[in-house]
Amino acid sequence: FQSITDLVTGEQAVQVDNLTSEATGLLLVIAAAVSLFLLLRLMARPVFTAIDRWALKDTGGSRMLHKSIAVGGAALLDLVVIPLAYVGGYLVALFVPGNSGEMDIQQSLFLNAFLIIEITRALIRVLFAARNDGLRMLPLSAEQAHYWHAWLSRLVGFIGYGILFLVPLANELLTPAVGKLTALIVMLLAFLYALAILLQNKSRITDKLTELSQNAEMTFNRVLLGMLSKSWFVVAIAYLAAMTLVTIARPEDALPFMLRASLQTLVAIGLGLFLSVVLGQLLGRGFQLSDETRTRFPLLEDRLNGFLPAIMKGVRLVILIVVLGFVADAWSLFNLPAWLASDAGKLDRTAPEPGFIARRTQCTRENPVDDLPQCRIDHPGCDDPDGRSVRNRY
Repeated sequence: FQSITDLVTGEQAVQVDNLTSEATGLLLVIAAAVSLFLLLRLMARPVFTAIDRWALKDTGGSRMLHKSIAVGGAALLDLVVIPLAYVGGYLVALFVPGNSGEMDIQQSLFLNAFLIIEITRALIRVLFAARNDGLRMLPLSAEQAHYWHAWLSRLVGFIGYGILFLVPLANELLTPAVGKLTALIVMLLAFLYALAILLQNKSRITDKLTELSQNAEMTFNRVLLGMLSKSWFVVAIAYLAAMTLVTIARPEDALPFMLRASLQTLVAIGLGLFLSVVLGQLLGRGFQLSDETRTRFPLLEDRLNGFLPAIMKGVRLVILIVVLGFVADAWSLFNLPAWLASDAGKLDRTAPEPGFIARRTQCTRENPVDDLPQCRIDHPGCDDPDGRSVRNRY
């Protein structure tokens, strides 16, 4: 704080000579990028509406898979609009009067912050989709989705433009002391604002998670949502406090790390939940054998479907372990790529010996649908490579 004191007392000079001349070019770039972004979003609105209507149609298949395709298409369109607006602002920055084909530092800072912030907001729209019920991934009403989308968008914009634009701009045009003071003010205000919103909605969120946990059909989802309903507030406050302290201490690189780690965490959790739900919907319908096979082996279909609960538990456990690995890697608690490249990772991923697979696939070499039940239900005619009948072994 000594440098800030020197700034206030006048011992450090504030360079303000270039502020007026550079402000005009910066305002032109901001106006161009934001206006083009809003215009492209408006032009893409009919496409979003058409995708939303398609997502609401009942196709008779996996509803989550159908919805995910629609959400992915809408997100891709949203992510295409953002770089186009960035390029428009970039071109204006190059040809603005007085720049002679070169971009000023403040214009570059704004465009980089604009790109990162709008991509982050696009990911928020994927989750909440305040205007499109069919594209909303979270089980929220339109009013609730609009509330949380607006709040998160404002918070992302305030922190993003504050840390990625105002702080380095203050360092460049004024003094590093002003930059540090700006980072401190931005993060403290953001933390207090987020804390107030979370406290206002603590009971509502806890009740919603508890309700989802009680209505969950699968034990895995019930346990996960139950744990989340009891711990989400502590996790949220810890995350906000860590982001605030780290960003104040190291404003130059803390926010990119937090954004990257948060994005990887959300993607890992989202993909894990998506795979779990889709597999649950696909396998929930059970195995359906042909009429011929069902006639020859009337108990086979029931026996195969009896294994599904155990299979789903195993699959969900594997998904949970993989998600935890990616989350730990995101926060530098565990180096997943290095482990996969290490001898231990290679050993864990070593495939079974060929003879092991051969002994178990020998029975399916001719007709997998017919010969596999013959092997498993003690039917003659299926032998091991050593010539012994499967029936004799069992």
